[in-house]
Amino acid sequence: MINSGQGLRIRVYSVFFLTACCLLLATFLCGCETLRRKFIRNPKHEKKAEEAVFVPQEYGPEFEKETLYKKYLVYWRSWQDELITAIEANLSYKKQIDCAEQAVANLEKLRTFLKEEKQNTLDIYLSELKKLRDEIKSGVPAGAGIEILKNRLRINRRNILHNFMYSKVKDDLK
Repeated sequence: MINSGQGLRIRVYSVFFLTACCLLLATFLCGCETLRRKFIRNPKHEKKAEEAVFVPQEYGPEFEKETLYKKYLVYWRSWQDELITAIEANLSYKKQIDCAEQAVANLEKLRTFLKEEKQNTLDIYLSELKKLRDEIKSGVPAGAGIEILKNRLRINRRNILHNFMYSKVKDDLK
């Protein structure tokens, strides 16, 4: 007589065997082409490189002057604003000097695009900015001195923006 534990074991084995036979039969009937395709290397085809076509755009000298003037004005304004922010936030001495140097350098580059009359007007503000830069190099004053320095920088910024906006000087460009 077969006990119930052996009967259950025989049933499990027979179900497993039937399942394995069905899977093998299905594999043989359907074929293995997809499996074969997965494991066979395809020959490599060289990709054709598409040639990039660059069409240079030529701009006239007047366009370059206008664009460069606007860029240097924006560069100067951003460095001037960063200088004021660096002084307000009491950032490092090196950062403050770097901002002041960049503001002066961009204002000097801006000056080269102006006619002599406007250059002389800008020289007044440029010399004021250089004085402020030298004050920063000598050491930023404490307390009320910082507020005075920030106010002088803001006044200088406001005057330059008011007098040298592109719309006001477009006729005075070289």
